[in-house]
Amino acid sequence: MKLFVLYFIAMMLVVGCGAGALNTASDVTEALDEHTVEECSKNDFEMIGGDSGLTCRVRTGTQYFNFIEIYTFDGNAKEACKSNEFCEPIVDAPMALESIGASLRFHDNVMILLHGDNHADLVESLISDLQNG
Repeated sequence: MKLFVLYFIAMMLVVGCGAGALNTASDVTEALDEHTVEECSKNDFEMIGGDSGLTCRVRTGTQYFNFIEIYTFDGNAKEACKSNEFCEPIVDAPMALESIGASLRFHDNVMILLHGDNHADLVESLISDLQNG
């Protein structure tokens, strides 16, 4: 019985400390189990009201997709982005993004922006990977 109580307390501490939470863009890259994320560098996340941000290369199989941007926010990413004067136009003009071949998706406190020739399927795959992680 004591072992069960100790196990329960340990699990509560782990959950309470946010184990598995996507607090930073680095946490997001680590959570993407089905994709290879490489060559990340810090980006200007403060300008759009983010808590963290990285620009990375994503590889699925032998193909590379350059310029994926990953941002984390405090709370709901889409709402946080909409409340920032520099980020709001990105959310409010999805057709403009599509016209330049970019795709934007949100998952909880995470925003993912992929630059390229309309790789919306890759962005959906990344979001699915986060949801399954």
